[in-house]
Order: sequence, then structure tokens, then C-alpha cells
Amino acid sequence: MVIVSVAVIRWRNRTQFFFQDEWSVLAGRSLSDVSSIIEPHWGHNIVLPAVAYLSLFEVFGLREYAPYQALVIGAHLVVVGCLRVIMVRAGVHTWITLSACALMLVLGAGQPNVSWGFQVTLTGSLAFGLLALVLIDRDPTGPREVWRRVGAALSLTVAVLCSGVGLLLVAPVGLILALRRGWAVAAAVVALPVATYGAWLIAAPDSQNSAPATDPIGAMGFAFRLVYFTFTRVGGNALLGWTLIVALAAGIGVVVAKTSWSQIRSRYATTLVLLASAAVVALAIGRSRATISDAYEPRYIYLIAALALPALAVALDRLTRGNAPLIALGCGLLLIPIPANIGALAPPPSRAGDPLLVYALAQQGARMGTRRDFRPFPDVGKAVTIGWLADTYQSGRTRQLPADEPLLEFALLNLAMEPFPDVWGIGCPDPRPASTDLHLRVGDRFHTTGSEVRLARTRSPAPSTDIAIPADTTVEVVWGPLTLEQVGTGPVLLCGP
Repeated sequence: MVIVSVAVIRWRNRTQFFFQDEWSVLAGRSLSDVSSIIEPHWGHNIVLPAVAYLSLFEVFGLREYAPYQALVIGAHLVVVGCLRVIMVRAGVHTWITLSACALMLVLGAGQPNVSWGFQVTLTGSLAFGLLALVLIDRDPTGPREVWRRVGAALSLTVAVLCSGVGLLLVAPVGLILALRRGWAVAAAVVALPVATYGAWLIAAPDSQNSAPATDPIGAMGFAFRLVYFTFTRVGGNALLGWTLIVALAAGIGVVVAKTSWSQIRSRYATTLVLLASAAVVALAIGRSRATISDAYEPRYIYLIAALALPALAVALDRLTRGNAPLIALGCGLLLIPIPANIGALAPPPSRAGDPLLVYALAQQGARMGTRRDFRPFPDVGKAVTIGWLADTYQSGRTRQLPADEPLLEFALLNLAMEPFPDVWGIGCPDPRPASTDLHLRVGDRFHTTGSEVRLARTRSPAPSTDIAIPADTTVEVVWGPLTLEQVGTGPVLLCGP
């Protein structure tokens, strides 16, 4: 089942490439600069993911995305494995446990946290937080008890070094430890991760990106919407989502009403604590992200689904216990949404990225040596420049494209000319009408008026490749000579010396 799910995840995400936050880490941080490594990312401590990404960049560069994607897929598998252990220890029926794990393995409702490499931040925190919980969720006996505590402390430390979610998982681990072994042991185990996070807070530079906190009422509204969207997206539709919510509430009600405190403490404490943690995480996300994020974002849905899944499995187990048809029905509630989740596993086009365009810009940037400060992807920060891409190409960290690749021509046109919108005040002295063909040298300028103009190089390897020059823009040639033909209808004026 694991092998098949990994194959499905890889196949559905075969177009995934570096996107947004990943560029800010690869181009904006360095293994030799400690301050850049510990710099917050939207308030999160991402020290370990940053180190992992930069280390992989040294080996694989931008040539392959699969090694980076393997980080988050591996963390996702750890999450599923830990959830399975928790459900087994809670006495959940085998088939219900397997059905819940099958759904979680291909949870398209949380697609970024399953297959987008950068989300090893959130998924990594969850994976190591759950691992710590699995290590200490046993009776305090045997010679390995000390090692389990040490392992839990180290796992929580890794969790807090992946993202802020790790800090939210310290409390449930501490609570389970307090129930199992007492508050002194709990304090000893959580001391290391808390101290590590505190040291990072003191040492880290001020965050350049942060969101204003939401008021408590707004945070609660966000949390309720997040929980609703979690169940409806995981279920594939509103009807099945509400069915799962009702089953969860009814099953947990049966557990609380018909189970002794000692049994709850020994068997169900972990699942109930994780369910409460789901509510806390939802509120924390609402408090810190409601002003810049939507409650239906898959990366948040994944967290709530994972934390609530053991309780849902326990609920279905208690509602169906001893009745084979009802057990089959409970399994069906978890298996029916799988096709919809597999369908949602593919990244949206906006997050798939365009590797050929990246390679073309890097290759032509290295060849032409122009516009090194130009930021071709302004939405990913200042660090990704043509100069950085060109250096990456020259160091062998990008692929070389064949000469007839059309995007090489597109990249050349973009790097050969530098546009200046009229609002910049560059100006076009002594303008004169241009002919259909423009014969330009380095330093020449031309101006577009009234409407967009499309230009292509004559006698280029890819004659169908052209670029759009916005209206009311002065363009300076920085690489040449160039002979361009007007593909569009907008007027072009040549500027005087």
C-alpha cells in the first residue's frame, strides 16, 4: 500500500517544480551564512529544512526536483506510520485502521504537505512531533525507557526546528508524559525543545515577513471554517464531510460516556489529546494567518486531518464494534473519498513551475551577461536574479537546453532589452516613427505608445517566439545588434540620441 501510494503521489506530481518559498531559500540563504540559516520565514523557524534544501542544492542544483520532493514525501510517510501506531494502540479494528491509513496516504485535500518539497517545514514538524508522541506513549517500564525519553526530546527539538507547528506539538507530548510518568518527567523531556526554540528566538534576526494577528473572535471563526473545510475536502463532498463530523462526535461521545477514566487514560488519552490539539492548531492558525490566508488552504487542512484522524478511527471503531456490516460501513466512509483525493493530488498550474523557462533564463543570462540584477520572478523575492541564475548555470546546477528550444529565444529577447515604464520618467527625446523592422544597437532606445507591441527577432531559430512590450514604455537595448520585426499593431517610435 505504501509503495503504491508513493508511486501515485510521484505520478500525480510529476510536473511539480521549484515554486515561490523554495526560491527564497535557495537564492536568499547560504550554508556559510548562519544568520541567513536562522532567519525566520513568515515567523517560522525553518532551520533544518533550509539546511536540507541548501545541502541538496549543492549536489543536485536545479536539475532535478525529485530529491527535494523526497523530503516531504518521506515526512508524510512518517506521519502516516505514526498515526497507524497510535490507532493500533488505541485498539481500533484492523480494517478501520488500514482504511484510515489508505486515505491519509493519498490525502489530496492536503496536497502541498504531501508532495511540495518546501512543505517539509509543516509536515516535518508534524512527523517528528508524532514520533515523539509514539515514543513516550507506552507504559514507563523496561530498560529502554530512558532512551525513549531522550528520543522524544530529540524528536521534539527537530520538530521545532522545522516550523512553528513543532512548538504547538510540545504541549500534547508534555501532557501525555505527565499523565503517564508525572510532571517532573514531562518537564525534563520538553525542556530541550523549548530551550532550543527560545535560543532561536533570541538569536534570529527580525522577521522580514509577518502577518498581523487576528482578534480572538476572528480566529475562532477561522478555526471553525478550517475544521469544516477539512472534513468536506477530505470527504470529497459536503454530505460525506458532515457524515464524518457526526460520526466523530457520536463515537467520541460513546467513548466518554461508556468508558472508565482509567481506560480512557490508558487507551484513548493520546487520540483525545491529538483531537484537542487539532482545535488548538486551528485556533493558532486563525490567530496568526487569517489576515493573509484562507481557511480552505490544503496545507492547513492536512494538519487538522492528521491530528483528528486517530480520534475519527476510534469513533468509527466504537460505533461499529462487533458488527461486521457496520465495520464495513465504517471502512467505506474512509475509502469512498480516496478517488477524489487522488484526483486532488496534482499541484495547481500556478504551483507547477516552468523548469524550461528557468533553464533558458539561466543559460542565456550566462551567455549574454546582461541585466544581472533583473528579477524575472518578482513574486519570489529579490534574491532570484538573472545573475544568480547565470551563476547557477555556470556552476553546472541547471540543465543545458538545445539551441532550437523556443524559450531560449524568449529569454534572449527579455535579456537583450530593458523596459522603463513612462512613470519612471526615463523619457524618449526626439521621437520619430519606426519602420516595420527595427535595426538596433546597444544603447538605442524605442518607445511604445497607446497599445501593446509584440516584437520578434528576424532570422531567429524560433521565428514564432515574440515578446510583448506594454504600452507607454521606453525600451533600451542592452545586448545586440538586434533586428526586430513588429508582430503586433501598436506604434513604435525610435528615440533620438
